Amino acid sequence: MKAQQLLEFLQELSVNHDLNTIDVNYRYDYDSDVTSVDEIHEDLFDESNKKLTSICIIGDTYDYDAEYNK
Repeated sequence: MKAQQLLEFLQELSVNHDLNTIDVNYRYDYDSDVTSVDEIHEDLFDESNKKLTSICIIGDTYDYDAEYNK
């Protein structure tokens, strides 16, 4: 999936729904458990480290929070 597809989907939803009231969840596949998405971050950059090539959704920020927010 490309970020543009996500943006277009959210824009389409926003026509009839208040996005501030909708939770974002993640499933690995249709049979897996739901995991709530806590954050979204820039992920990878190209070789020049200038062009963002991916974003990443994070479901469990506990380890990061414990390590970096001491």
